[in-house]
Amino acid sequence: MIQLENQDISTSQKIAYGAGFVLASRFASKILGFLSVLILARYLGVDDFGLYSLVLTFVGFFLFLNDFGISAIFIRKISSGIKNESEVLGEAAVLKFFLSLLAIAVTLIAAFIFAYNLQLIFLIGIFSITHLFGSLSTIYTGSLQAKLKMFEVAIIELSFSAMYLASAILVWVLSLDIALLLVFYVISTLISFLIAWHYGKKYSKVALRFRTSDWIGQLKESWPFALTTLFTALYNRIDILMLSKLATVADIGKYSAAFRLTESLYIIPAALTMVLYPIMSKYSNESKEVLINIHRFAIRYAAYLFIPAAFGATVLASRLMYWIYGEEFLGQDVYIALALLSWSALFLVLNLISTNLLYSVFMEKRAMGIVLLGIFFNVITNFIFIPVYGFVGAAFTTLLTELLLFVIFNYMVFKKIYKPSLSVFIRPLIAGSIMGIALTQLAFINIVPLILTGVAIYFLVLYLIGGFSKEDLEISRKIVASLNTMAQRK
Repeated sequence: MIQLENQDISTSQKIAYGAGFVLASRFASKILGFLSVLILARYLGVDDFGLYSLVLTFVGFFLFLNDFGISAIFIRKISSGIKNESEVLGEAAVLKFFLSLLAIAVTLIAAFIFAYNLQLIFLIGIFSITHLFGSLSTIYTGSLQAKLKMFEVAIIELSFSAMYLASAILVWVLSLDIALLLVFYVISTLISFLIAWHYGKKYSKVALRFRTSDWIGQLKESWPFALTTLFTALYNRIDILMLSKLATVADIGKYSAAFRLTESLYIIPAALTMVLYPIMSKYSNESKEVLINIHRFAIRYAAYLFIPAAFGATVLASRLMYWIYGEEFLGQDVYIALALLSWSALFLVLNLISTNLLYSVFMEKRAMGIVLLGIFFNVITNFIFIPVYGFVGAAFTTLLTELLLFVIFNYMVFKKIYKPSLSVFIRPLIAGSIMGIALTQLAFINIVPLILTGVAIYFLVLYLIGGFSKEDLEISRKIVASLNTMAQRK
């Protein structure tokens, strides 16, 4: 069981406070995103939805260029309490501006290299403009994140999701095409940047500095983060890229629909990991014991919250796909892909938590090496399985890759930091299995009350088998009391 002293409880309060605001925002954003995907998938149809998904994925491959790990560096510096914060942010802003222009150019060149048709290249060109505004937004959101100003970060994220939903509704109502949808997306990113600037300037000054001599030092420090981001994108989304050459846009549409559904499972763990990095960076120098307890805390509760979601997505795959996307996206292959992706998402989040731990103790090069190994494994297995099994093979290789990386990350944590325990997964797996059996027996119930019933069964079983200790309840009580105090101050 996790032993947290007073200092650890204070840290848990910070995590809960920051994650609470981000969680609320992420939950609301996912609801809005859920509605956006529902509208677009049903309006565009399986083929155009596949085309739309390919554009987003292709441009997303080059996100590493518009940031190149600069954000991770200045977040770590600000979290450690540097004095020349405005200069650091100013240098990062100018450098990220030019990196964004480079990202746009490289994205377009790559589209031509892949021999995509002119329509697809045109759509990629429109969406690539988001490199610029998205990258500049992170100057302010990253600074706010480092200072644990998660309320402002939540507002920024939520406003973007609201604008994107409005764009989807507008395209649907006016019967517009994908090109105009992407234009609206770019405009939403611009407005999101302006909102980030509005909130960020209250807490951080950005003194713009054009000093190319300092850029070299920053890039030398940040390149492991950049390559890790690239490698992560590759082993997560290389399947879409390969499907674009080995399958049809309809296959991409179905696979993307299943993947988008699993993305909704990231709400709580993603909010948690977003808050973890600056806090882990702080305690990596101050207390190794606190750092270890933070990692244990994150892994345990990510498993508690994520495993039932994976069970639920597996058992209810067919009903979820029909409820969200309609008949055009149905099929046994889609259900299998959704089940595989839901479990791969579990391990992806656990790997992300361990990646943050390695980052915080300056082991980003080792993290990069692990992800690189995952890429090679993923590419090789995709070449084996996609030609035979299509997008189901892509989903299977994604799960295999995440499992492999989970084993390696845990080995690295064991060798360099502490011995992690896998026993934290036993109780949620038992509770999740019982929940899954109950869901199959209660299939006659409507989907929404069935999901709520499953959640109730899971947490009741988890409580009855000792999933929550008195220590957990005491920590929760202190966290809630602290949140109430913080909320009053806010």
